[in-house]
Amino acid sequence: MNIKLKSEILEKSIHIESYLSQILMRLLDIENLNNKTFGTKGSALSFKSKADLLYDIKKIDKNLYNDLILFMEIRNQFIHNLDTNSFETVNSRINKKTRLLQLYDEFDKHKEFGLMLKEDKLYKGFIFLCIRIIQNLETTENKILEEKKAALDRQIEVIEKNHELEFKKLTNKALADSIDEVMEVLNESFKKNELGEKFNAGNRFTDLIKTSIFGLLKKNIAKEIDKQNKKTRANK
Repeated sequence: MNIKLKSEILEKSIHIESYLSQILMRLLDIENLNNKTFGTKGSALSFKSKADLLYDIKKIDKNLYNDLILFMEIRNQFIHNLDTNSFETVNSRINKKTRLLQLYDEFDKHKEFGLMLKEDKLYKGFIFLCIRIIQNLETTENKILEEKKAALDRQIEVIEKNHELEFKKLTNKALADSIDEVMEVLNESFKKNELGEKFNAGNRFTDLIKTSIFGLLKKNIAKEIDKQNKKTRANK
């Protein structure tokens, strides 16, 4: 029954399917390992359903999807059929009968022409298929992580901008209140001399001074805000 070969196929299948689940969990922000959809429960999605889902949402391309389906067909032949003991038997039963030999020719740079049995070539082709699937899944996962990081950075940028706008509103209000306080101090200081009457509320001279003070304070606050923003960006 070739238990050794079947066990090897099963081991690779577990590895690849676990990777599919891991990618989907990252994509959907699922942290619970015992979740119903991708965990160990009977309700979990099948190998093909996971591949279909990733392909439907355009997270894997057609080539990787086809590789996954080919792998699944080979696995099913070995795991579900008692009389499947060799790759030659599998190759006679799957749709893409030349694919493993093509993979062997494509990846084996040190092949010994005419000396290797067809079974060995098919086996090597299968190993290359597994390697390519894992490499492409790693690329897919890294791309998803980069996309999620970029999305998070955009969210942080929006939040920071909103906070900055809110801070400016509060600052402007504080500036306005401060100017009124400053004008009260100035009014008290000059009340006893000939300039006192020029600081009456509504006086054009009073408004001019308030505008000047407001502009000066606002300019200084703007410098502080810019300094804090640069410091924040430098610490990222």
